[in-house]
Amino acid sequence: MNRFFLSWLLCFCFPLFLSAQERNIAVTPLLPEQVDIPEGIRPMLGQKLLQIVTTNGYGSESDNFILTANVMVLEKDAVPTVPPQVNLTLDISLFVVNRLEKIIVAEKSVLVSGIDKSENRAYTKALKQLNPRKPEIRSFMMGVREKIVEYYAERTPALIAKAQSLADRGNTDEAIAVLSVIPETVAEYPLVAELMSDLCLKSLDVQCMRTIREAQGKLAMKDYEAALDMLVTVDPLSTHFQMVGHLIDSIRSVISVEAALQYEREWQLQQQQMELAEKARADEVMLRKMQLEASYKYAERQRKLEEHTSDTEDDSWLYRLISR
Repeated sequence: MNRFFLSWLLCFCFPLFLSAQERNIAVTPLLPEQVDIPEGIRPMLGQKLLQIVTTNGYGSESDNFILTANVMVLEKDAVPTVPPQVNLTLDISLFVVNRLEKIIVAEKSVLVSGIDKSENRAYTKALKQLNPRKPEIRSFMMGVREKIVEYYAERTPALIAKAQSLADRGNTDEAIAVLSVIPETVAEYPLVAELMSDLCLKSLDVQCMRTIREAQGKLAMKDYEAALDMLVTVDPLSTHFQMVGHLIDSIRSVISVEAALQYEREWQLQQQQMELAEKARADEVMLRKMQLEASYKYAERQRKLEEHTSDTEDDSWLYRLISR
């Protein structure tokens, strides 16, 4: 109960539109297995790619865009010191790739170097110079942002049509996921946001009524605890949420005092939910923001339910693309 209420309350209290950082522009860091670096260094390079994505204001999960890298050793010398050291100079090429079309969107070469008593330690020192906050990397990622926005701007009408088709077939969550990748700076975004909010409300209402029916079945068997556990998970944004309140009140009237005390916190939180939901419905702008926030949560859930291409697809194509 607590996590549902807290999640909803946070949505209510914080503004949705984040002008400085568009969360729906996402790039997934992915390092192909074929990149020729010592195995012990791979996690560090993968972490650097993740830092470049997150530090520069991108979401880190995207079905369409990948940030990857290739490494070329330009120089590797044994330095005749005591003890001997290894001197490395690396050319790290950063690539942003469109996964669907298998094309390179942008690329950037960064020279780094390191010297230490072992090759792995020299690699480590060199990779530490791949700083995601460096102006050259920030500039590169800003240019990537502009290209991604342009990409979606061209495809927004087709994505809207696809989402509407999915929604017409009852695949509401999939429709929301399709729309959720469209950046807020795209001209058609107000239409996208409205459609996402409407689809989210539709999905919430369907889930709410399903939960109500299941809870009513538990009530018929006098399994009040199970019914209550179901009802407290209903999102208060549903237009049927008042029905949930009535059912919970009916449970309170028939269970024992001892059982009621066990759920005292749930009663209080449910009442607070009811009050906040009513306040939101009195403010159409806030209600729309809350619905849109909920729709992004639905999209995130849908993406987690689906198998990510990066988890199942052979990434050899990616290495062949960036090593040409």
